[in-house]
Amino acid sequence: MPESAFNVLILDDEPGVLELIAHGLRNRGLTTLLCTCGQSAIEQFRQAREAVDLLIADVTLADGSGVVAGVRLKDLKPELKLIFMSGYSLPDWSAHDAALVEQLPPESVRVLRKPFTNRDLLSTVGELLGVALQPRQAREAAKIRSGRSNADRVVRRAHAGGSSDFTDPAVEHGEIAALASSYWTARGFSGGSAEEDWYRAEEELRRRMRAGSAGA
Repeated sequence: MPESAFNVLILDDEPGVLELIAHGLRNRGLTTLLCTCGQSAIEQFRQAREAVDLLIADVTLADGSGVVAGVRLKDLKPELKLIFMSGYSLPDWSAHDAALVEQLPPESVRVLRKPFTNRDLLSTVGELLGVALQPRQAREAAKIRSGRSNADRVVRRAHAGGSSDFTDPAVEHGEIAALASSYWTARGFSGGSAEEDWYRAEEELRRRMRAGSAGA
C-alpha cells in the first residue's frame, strides 16, 4: 500500500490529544486533518469528502457528541470508517450515543477505550483500513531494498541493449527516489538535502548504466 494512501480526520477538543494521535499516524504514512469541534469536522469533511477514509472522534466534545458528528459524516459518505474514543464502556455512554453506535454496520466502526497505547491505536486503524501500518524506518528500509533491485534492473536493461538514459516513465522516478532515500537513511534520517540526494541518485544510476553498456 503506498504511503499517504489513506486520509484520517481526527476530532478531539484537546489540541494535545489531537497532535499526539496525528503524530503516530503520520509516522505510519497516513495524512491527517485535525478538528477541535464537531462543526469544524463537518465543514472540513464536506470540502474533502472523497479523500477522507476514516474518522477518529472523541465521544464527548465541548460542543456536543463525537458520535453524532460521526454519524452525520457517514450519512454523507456511507463507506467512511469510524473510531470512537471514550474513557467509558459503551453501556455507560448516553443512551442516544450508544443507540447510534449500535445501529452502525459493525464492520465499519470500532470503540477505543481510554487510556490506550499508540500500538492499540495503530492496530485498530490498520484493522479498519485493512492495511499493516509500518513505522517510517521500516518503510525506508523497504525503499532501500527496492532501490537496489531497481538499480540492478536498470543495469540489466543496459546489458540487453535497452535505453541508455531515463526514458522509461514506468521506472524512472521510482528508481531515483528509492536510491535517493537510501542516502537519507544512511545518514540516520537527518541532514543533507533532498534535492542533492535526487541529483546524486540520478548520476549514480546513469553511471551504472554506462558501466553496464561498456561491459556488454
